Amino acid sequence: MKKTLFILMVAVGLGSCCNNTKNTSTATVTDSISAAGAISVDSFLVVAPEFLGKELTVSGTVDHVCKHGGKRVKLMGESPSNFIHGEATEGMGAFNAEMEGSTVCLTGMVAESKMDLAYVEEYEKSVKEAMESSKSEAEMEHAKGIDHHAQLEQIAKWKEEIASNGKGYISNYYLEVSKFNVCKTDSQKPCCSHAKADSAIAVSVPCGKADETPCGDKKEHEGCGGKN
Repeated sequence: MKKTLFILMVAVGLGSCCNNTKNTSTATVTDSISAAGAISVDSFLVVAPEFLGKELTVSGTVDHVCKHGGKRVKLMGESPSNFIHGEATEGMGAFNAEMEGSTVCLTGMVAESKMDLAYVEEYEKSVKEAMESSKSEAEMEHAKGIDHHAQLEQIAKWKEEIASNGKGYISNYYLEVSKFNVCKTDSQKPCCSHAKADSAIAVSVPCGKADETPCGDKKEHEGCGGKN
């Protein structure tokens, strides 16, 4: 059940965001991975299927850290609608809530979760049950910003995609994170070193060592994806 909820959580967040990356060619992004060492979230959404089971470093802004154990993190891309999830591996420990709003580099194996019709129907059932709850419960959910009608609309889109994509499921890609760097910047001084996170869309992301040495110090910074 926990695995089901995680798959649905990722899928609800991603929606159709992969469609926003079609203008960036897979070949161009793949070349930038070899040249840079870290790529943007936006590019990850393009190349993830080709790197399934392989290690990548992805840079972006932390939008949310799971409050229950800090094992999951949501990383935003250039576009607010483009994001991925990272799941901490056993040996890595946990993400810190203080990371929210920071630029980070996540390094880990590209993993895939498959959402088939059974998963979608299970989610649909839970949404409909919630809609039939008592008025007080419905009001509580409304206060939390839950829009059941929007959820049902998304479910309908998922069903249509599953029926038409020839696979019988929807793939969602995320990172099984083994390490991460939190990047610090100093508004008074330029960062010591910059890593070109994605040459395909010309994004430069400053990134520090894992010890988070501020940019103004004498210690040199490693670029995103560099050695700690």
